[in-house]
Amino acid sequence: MLIVILGPDGCGKTTIADGLCEILSKRNISTHHLAMNFEILPKLRDIVNPFIKNKIVDTHIEGELNVGMKDKPNSQMKGVVLATWYAMDYFLGRFKLYSWNRNNDAVIFARFFYDYYFQRGHINTPHWYLDILQVLVPKPDFIFTITRDAQSIFDLKPELSVTEIQRQQYEIGKLLKSKKYAYTIDGKMGVDDTMQKIIKILDNK
Repeated sequence: MLIVILGPDGCGKTTIADGLCEILSKRNISTHHLAMNFEILPKLRDIVNPFIKNKIVDTHIEGELNVGMKDKPNSQMKGVVLATWYAMDYFLGRFKLYSWNRNNDAVIFARFFYDYYFQRGHINTPHWYLDILQVLVPKPDFIFTITRDAQSIFDLKPELSVTEIQRQQYEIGKLLKSKKYAYTIDGKMGVDDTMQKIIKILDNK
């Protein structure tokens, strides 16, 4: 079972993924919580770093005011290269996923390939190209989008501006509106309530 959780930074994706793993583990279901991809291929920046003079340094400080607004979006070329590289990782991940599915394990992503469609850093990456790459990517059994008021997300974790949070929420809604396995979960009542709503959907299916 492949479960994907989507939403802007600060909406609680990782916390909810951790909570779902705990609930499912208590039901004797083996779980695998992955952050973004299968990590079969090395990170592209680890390959590039030895060959460039000014090495890439991760300056992201979680929770820092507007930290997600500091860097310029990737160029179209860089966006295409990154999306292609990690699409190959998802493709190779199909083999891991096949093994896990045979054991009826639950695989939970707090981010997924869909992030390339709405994350600020990938605004310049052509959607038509991402649509082509999606052929390589495993289809989730469930996609859960966590929705909360943009201002409340900013107040809790002000990494993105309110306007940027709203833009991402709009893009996610547009991306998933035709996917029958996608569900919108109202997260305003907190993490526990959100997890229970997700578990109820999983149980009904």
